[in-house]
Amino acid sequence: MQAKQTSLLKRVDALDEECEELQSQLGENEERQIGLHNQLQQMSEEKEQVQAQLTQQQDLCSELQREKQTLETHISELKKSVTELEEGTQAFRERERLLVAFPELSPLAQNQPQSTGNVLMDMERQLHANNIRIKVLEQENATLHTSLLKLRERVQNNNTRVGHMDICKPEKFEKCTCALTLFLLCATGRATAQHGWDAVTEGRRPNEEEVVRSQLRQGIRYLLLLPPPRHCNSTFRPSTSTRTPLLQLKATQRHAVAFSLLAPGAQIRGENETECKQTED
Repeated sequence: MQAKQTSLLKRVDALDEECEELQSQLGENEERQIGLHNQLQQMSEEKEQVQAQLTQQQDLCSELQREKQTLETHISELKKSVTELEEGTQAFRERERLLVAFPELSPLAQNQPQSTGNVLMDMERQLHANNIRIKVLEQENATLHTSLLKLRERVQNNNTRVGHMDICKPEKFEKCTCALTLFLLCATGRATAQHGWDAVTEGRRPNEEEVVRSQLRQGIRYLLLLPPPRHCNSTFRPSTSTRTPLLQLKATQRHAVAFSLLAPGAQIRGENETECKQTED
């Protein structure tokens, strides 16, 4: 009986120890569960914060995209405005050049200059006008200088290729070719200037544009068909008249007939002399 009681007491003690171990394990598991729950709650909060930041970044990206499209539209409009301003500037420069080159084409040239009553202001305006004329003439002079250099270079190249011809002398070739070039400039440039100024003042009939273009095409087409220049004893003398450009060219009959095709108003005088005159409409 006593042995049985002793075994029961030992078993009770073992069960008590096992119960204490299970209780300690249960406490640890509860603490672990509480820690995992806290971590889950913290991760949920972080997820919400990241989601809010993502939404904010998406809104900012959409706003930046709209601003980009707006800026691209403004840039396109500015480029268009710059192009229009450049075209307007080019048109004003061409008009300025025409006014300086052909002042008689302006309807204001026939009127008396208006005075403001202030001598100083009138002098300043005249000085400004003279500066514009000087600037345009300097540009024309630079263009002519460049053309002359190219012409001399071409003459030198021709001299190296054709050494046995009389045209190899630069002075003679330059004399004849300058006369040809200046005459063509008179025949075509006059029509171009007249057409450009008519487009500005809008004082001409619409069909005159086709007439001027046909004259220019005829002159340029004939220039392309001209044979290589030969030496001739030609002289070039500009007219002193301020009304219409007058070019007198003394050359052979063959040159006279050729030049008469370029200028509609050309008249052949004598056997070996011609006077080419571009008349106004």
